[in-house]
Amino acid sequence: MAGFIGIRTPQELALYSHLTIRENLEVFGCLSGIRRRDLCERLDWASKASQVAERLDERVEHLSGGWKRRVNIAAAILHRPALLILDEPTAGVDIEARNRLHEVVANLSRDGMGVLLTTHDLDQAETLCSTVGLLQAGRLALQGEPRRLIRDAFA
Repeated sequence: MAGFIGIRTPQELALYSHLTIRENLEVFGCLSGIRRRDLCERLDWASKASQVAERLDERVEHLSGGWKRRVNIAAAILHRPALLILDEPTAGVDIEARNRLHEVVANLSRDGMGVLLTTHDLDQAETLCSTVGLLQAGRLALQGEPRRLIRDAFA
């Protein structure tokens, strides 16, 4: 089961602010059990996939919220999991950062990575998800294709 699930990317960011993006990814790569000889290639792939490659040597403390979220995703996908779990990935970011994050997640999904997304944003669910489940009082109340559920709910 190792390598199956991506590091959960929580609402609260799990990054070392005093380190650069590259250093953070190296730390998380080592914690994920990636061999040193494979780390450079994985770091290159994850930083490109999450659209942070251009700023690898910048300290995290100088990044905007949207950039930090993308770095968090890069850390979560370093070991190329089959399933990436994202908890409110666009919480607290501006619309441009939100759109970039949507692009990153859509690309990962299109390339075959499963994505489990928690969100309160119905627009985000409709944009990114092929199937949604709506919870009520901690239980699954509805499940299905987002556009159909929204259409049926407001018909």
